[in-house]
Amino acid sequence: MEIEGTNELQEAHEALDQAVQAAYLFGSPQEKTNLNRLEFLLKLNKLVSAAERSGHKVVGPGLPDFCKGQSKFYSDDCVEFQ
Repeated sequence: MEIEGTNELQEAHEALDQAVQAAYLFGSPQEKTNLNRLEFLLKLNKLVSAAERSGHKVVGPGLPDFCKGQSKFYSDDCVEFQ
């Protein structure tokens, strides 16, 4: 459901979408950056899936293994749900 006009929730969603797209597009070829968000994520998913099937190591999201257990890479300023 889309709310007509502008509102805080819509603006927050757009800001989040832009941040996610910027994170995923980091280092991507220019032709990928011209796709809409869903097209881009589908193509990215297909590329990762093909790499996994061919035996390549795929590094998932988050900090790499060498960061684990090193407090300088972590923060306590996060959102907490009750």
